[in-house]
Amino acid sequence: MKKICKLEKKETERYVLEFVAEGQRPTYICEACARLAVDRKKICKPLKIRKKAVKKK
Repeated sequence: MKKICKLEKKETERYVLEFVAEGQRPTYICEACARLAVDRKKICKPLKIRKKAVKKK
């Protein structure tokens, strides 16, 4: 499979819907085009998405 950054819009939508349906959350975002991925090898300029701690009241 090509990198997500090189996919057309319809292909990107299908890819995102697949990993959401599987219950996965994206862990990387492309710095160039802001597309999301689970695997860093799927995008051209990956940047790890950090989880923000939520304070409970």
